[in-house]
Amino acid sequence: MVEKFQVCFRENDLTIQIYSLPQKTSLYEIDLEKCNDSAETLDYILQLMGKGWATPQLIFDVLREIERACEVVFGFGAQGVFCPFGNNQQVDWKKKKLKTIK
Repeated sequence: MVEKFQVCFRENDLTIQIYSLPQKTSLYEIDLEKCNDSAETLDYILQLMGKGWATPQLIFDVLREIERACEVVFGFGAQGVFCPFGNNQQVDWKKKKLKTIK
């Protein structure tokens, strides 16, 4: 049986929540404040991919919510936040600031 999920960005605590449906049981939380550069963000995605219950659709939904979170908080998408033109950036979600890492 394929499990159904709900993935949502919570702006109030800067997290992405993953719930199992239909019970809406909390399964996993991504704390965006710990996604302070592209490496940390990729680490979360790869950890999630290693979960036995993670489906390709779930990974896509998580990526979509990371994109949405970046648009809400910073005004542009994840590529512009984490690695514009291939340059790694330090991300401060609380202060809404970005700094290129050299």
